[in-house]
Amino acid sequence: MGIEVLVREEDFLETYSDEQQELLQKFYSQQNYRPVQRQRPVCLQQLDRARELGLLPVITTSPRFIPLSRLCDWVFWTGSVGASYEVRIVEAPDRLRRLQDYWKQKLPFQSRVHMENNNLVLGQDGKLYGRILHCMGIPVIDRKSKHDVRVPQAVLATHRSRADFLQVMLYTRSHAHSPGHWSVRLLQIRSYPAAQAFGKEIVTLMNDTFPRVCLTEKDLRMTRKENEGPKSGKYLSYSPRISLSEKHLKALDRHYGSILHLQPRSIAQKYAQPNPATLIDFFG
Repeated sequence: MGIEVLVREEDFLETYSDEQQELLQKFYSQQNYRPVQRQRPVCLQQLDRARELGLLPVITTSPRFIPLSRLCDWVFWTGSVGASYEVRIVEAPDRLRRLQDYWKQKLPFQSRVHMENNNLVLGQDGKLYGRILHCMGIPVIDRKSKHDVRVPQAVLATHRSRADFLQVMLYTRSHAHSPGHWSVRLLQIRSYPAAQAFGKEIVTLMNDTFPRVCLTEKDLRMTRKENEGPKSGKYLSYSPRISLSEKHLKALDRHYGSILHLQPRSIAQKYAQPNPATLIDFFG
């Protein structure tokens, strides 16, 4: 179902600098060269490493796909891929520890949790993962608000990956606005049209993935925030916000609870909780 090959080896190589591209062309154009590891450009050495770890190509049938897709989800909603392809996730320390334990079992990378600033940072091979995540659709930026934001194409490949993406959204971006009413505040974006387009994209994705929920554009609202940065000065940002009524929450619970790993509590208890994240167990 969906796209089969999501990230090709060629896509990975294209993330490298013009200098590396020139070295790559020179390497391939040499006649009678000896394939000694130290003679290979850095980009090819890293491609070899990605192959060795079973990460490339990224295909939907690979056992690495769902863990990679989930890494993509968390980086999208709460983290970033920096300009040098470093990967970090920002969350509460207890959640970071659980994420660290999950990926320790599923993906071959080392990570560190920095308690002082609530960061999980990928260590060895971290930048290799950053390049793969970029190919999957994560922008290489320090602040997402400066850019148009779109759902990463790779997470749209299967129903499981779409559900995971939305589950992480609910886990990290929701709060109980009032009993029986959740508010899902999406990412802040500086452009109003881009923020509105992103909100509509999420509403469409929710309806395609969980059709019994039946969201409409009336359930989408926009909030404006005045910001001031040390370098950028004052600026406005806009955040799409999805309102989930008790009707929507009951539909999620009744029809998709097993997919979302909703914890078994009564409907009344669930929808009165102050923190919706306590109702969703990402790890199943």
